[in-house]
Amino acid sequence: MPISPSNTYALLVGVEAYNAGESWNLSGPAHDVVRFVEYLHQQQIPASNIHTLVSPLATSVAEIDAALQGRVGSQNEATLSNIEQFITDRLSNIQADLLLVFWSGHGVVTSDGKRRLFTCDAEDLNRRNLDLDDLLLTLRTTTFAALKQQAFFIDTCANSVHNLQTSLPTSTLPRTAPQYSAEQFSLFAAALGQFALNLSAQRTGLFFDELLKVWNQEPEDVWPPDFEATAQALVQRFTDLRREGKTEQAPVVLQFRDWTGSSRNIGIIDDALESSGHIKIRGGMQASGADLTVQTQQISELSVQLEARDQTIAQLSQAVVNLSVPPAVLPSPASDVRWADNIERAERWSESVQISQIHAAQELIREVRQSSDFGSLSVGLRVRAATVAGKCAFVLDDSETAAREMDEALRLAPDEVRCLSNAAAAAFLKSDWPRALDLAQKALALQNDNLNAAMILVQVWAQTGETDKVEPFLQANAWFLESEWGLSTLSHVENYQGNFDLAYSYAKQALVKKTDHIAALDNLSDAVFQKFRRAVRAGANEFSEDEMARLDEAEVALTHAIDLLHNRPSPLQYHRFLCNRAALRNGREDYSGALDDCHLVLYGSPNAYNRDFATYTRGLISMKTGEYPKAIEDLEGITDAQLREESAMALAHCYQKVGNWDEASARLESLWHPENGDHGSFLVAEMLLQTHRARKDESAIAATLERLEAACPNSPSTLSIRAYDYFLRDNSEKAIETIQHALTLDGSDAERQGLFLRLGEIYYAANRYT
Repeated sequence: MPISPSNTYALLVGVEAYNAGESWNLSGPAHDVVRFVEYLHQQQIPASNIHTLVSPLATSVAEIDAALQGRVGSQNEATLSNIEQFITDRLSNIQADLLLVFWSGHGVVTSDGKRRLFTCDAEDLNRRNLDLDDLLLTLRTTTFAALKQQAFFIDTCANSVHNLQTSLPTSTLPRTAPQYSAEQFSLFAAALGQFALNLSAQRTGLFFDELLKVWNQEPEDVWPPDFEATAQALVQRFTDLRREGKTEQAPVVLQFRDWTGSSRNIGIIDDALESSGHIKIRGGMQASGADLTVQTQQISELSVQLEARDQTIAQLSQAVVNLSVPPAVLPSPASDVRWADNIERAERWSESVQISQIHAAQELIREVRQSSDFGSLSVGLRVRAATVAGKCAFVLDDSETAAREMDEALRLAPDEVRCLSNAAAAAFLKSDWPRALDLAQKALALQNDNLNAAMILVQVWAQTGETDKVEPFLQANAWFLESEWGLSTLSHVENYQGNFDLAYSYAKQALVKKTDHIAALDNLSDAVFQKFRRAVRAGANEFSEDEMARLDEAEVALTHAIDLLHNRPSPLQYHRFLCNRAALRNGREDYSGALDDCHLVLYGSPNAYNRDFATYTRGLISMKTGEYPKAIEDLEGITDAQLREESAMALAHCYQKVGNWDEASARLESLWHPENGDHGSFLVAEMLLQTHRARKDESAIAATLERLEAACPNSPSTLSIRAYDYFLRDNSEKAIETIQHALTLDGSDAERQGLFLRLGEIYYAANRYT
């Protein structure tokens, strides 16, 4: 039976603002509802047939209200009670050829596989939600028999939440007898275990944005769109976006239930499965490994580090990219014929940009090795098999297997230069500096312009503090500076040494040679942000136009690198770059962009350190937005020792804010090293004194001041802290005298600025305005 636009009804839900707090908020779902309304009007759907339940961000309320006014039959807030009331009281009385339901916001999947959609009144201790599976069942009962056909478009995540510390409340809709004539079609942005991406900067969900593009290509006189064709078109659309490097989203998996109620997944078309001109579709895979927490606890950070050890891994990827499979080193016996083609095919697949082809290469090598005649293959073919296996393991972040395979190749061909440089790269990844150095030097002795060996050699010198050897090496090997790889390696070394301007210069030179050089893009951004971060830690709070322009350049560089990595099978490097860009964006107070980046890391990275970094970042943003219990929960949950040390100051601050002075004091005491005399040590001292004052512990206050003055007796910062203590004891004259004396001493610009600010504060409190 034809479906008439005049007898089509739509229920559109968009939730941006949640009662649970700012870290839950999204920018986009309410705007997607507005765009959906505009699309329906273009299709001649009457305004009276369109009903919206939206909860925009506070900054968008007026805009959304104005856009919907007079264009919809009803508009209300997206609370659970409002949604349930509309379903039971309004939908049950509607007769329609077609019901369209659209929902954009946060969603999760329970341990029993049920999809839950969070409503705007969801709170930390009462995460109100609509059970989507319950809704679908309810709408297939006799109460809703007049809704002949129903189509659902759900743009939410569907990640698992097995370990939620607060259980999800359940609300069941009233249900009558089932009616089997109802036809339902459902299209989800994510299959079970997957997540959907919200593009905060564009204020839209990626799934909905692409859905609308597909529908806008439909003939104007056709209603409704062909929904099954829509699903297939979206698959192709996401495939094209990924292959063209135009999206940072991990491959989206779509799922639909057809009109008969049967369901199946549609996944991204996989190049590795294409054969004979026929495209096979890969279904969605459920998440595995560590349990995932609620997607809406999003991520940013207050201050950040780009760790030297991460840079080490990043730079090793230069060598990994260049890993080469050695040729046969001995004549091939007859048994080689049987397996040579398979090993060559595995070599080709190991160069692929598709992760599935990397796995296929591994499987093919495993098949060759399990053959009864593998031992009779030539040494050269067995070397190539080990090298391919090691290269695949590198890409898949399996350093132990990679090192084992590269060592096996070297055992078989100890004098083959590529085997030596590959094994050196594996030793470097494992931080075995003596072995990496020895193997790199042996490779260079056999081939004095071997780039991979030279890169490893220079980086080992940086790691072992032998940077004085770099300059003589460069003078004797000018060819190293002619390559973008060499320049990028030197940029990394200078970053490691803290010479950020020189690192920036080397990275720029590398990018002149090759604009798409990922490691150089990484090193450039690292040099800029490390310098910025160091200045902030030293107390700087103002930056020149040139410095801000470099920050812009750093973000552009990281974005370009991330786009390029969508065409390369390097999940470790991709997610690390997302961490770094989130850090950079957050340092520049672009919180929505930082949240989007870190969301992808937390829910997509298989690497424990990356996930820890995301958790750390989430804790810091919660602290910054005043959600101190959440911040404490995240920061206490970090397992990486270095990140735990980094988080100690933030934890102390959070414990202060919740009034847990004992915990705050313990964290601060472990951090305080007054003999360092740097900006950070004075900041810790001020926080310690604040904690002791809250506890009214006069002896601890006196001891802290005495220890500070003993360590840094003539420091302007020490005098500033002592002056503030005088001020708090109602001795403003002594406080002013102390600060005026401090201003006569040598100190940094930041210290002088702090002294003037404190002096102004004391003058104001003492009513001395002139």
